[in-house]
Amino acid sequence: MLSNSSAQHWFICHREDAAKVLLLIQKAESETERYLETAYGKTRLQGKYDWDAVILDSNVRRLVRNDFDLFFEREDWFRQHNLPN
Repeated sequence: MLSNSSAQHWFICHREDAAKVLLLIQKAESETERYLETAYGKTRLQGKYDWDAVILDSNVRRLVRNDFDLFFEREDWFRQHNLPN
C-alpha cells in the first residue's frame, strides 16, 4: 500500500513487477502538476492528469477515452433523462 498525507492507494501486481510499478508511480508523481480541488465542502490537493499519464494498453486507453468523450458530449441528454452522471 502506498500512502501520502491525503490518500491511500492499493496497487496489486505480480511480485516480479513490483519494482517497475513503483518506478512508474514515482515518475507519475514527480511529473504531476498539483492543484486544489474542493468536493463536498472538503479541500484536498489533487494531481492533474491527462490521457498520456493513464497506464493502460493503448487500445484499452482509446476505448475508455472514447467512452468519456461520448458521455461528456451527451451529458445534457443524461441529465434530461435523469440518468446518473
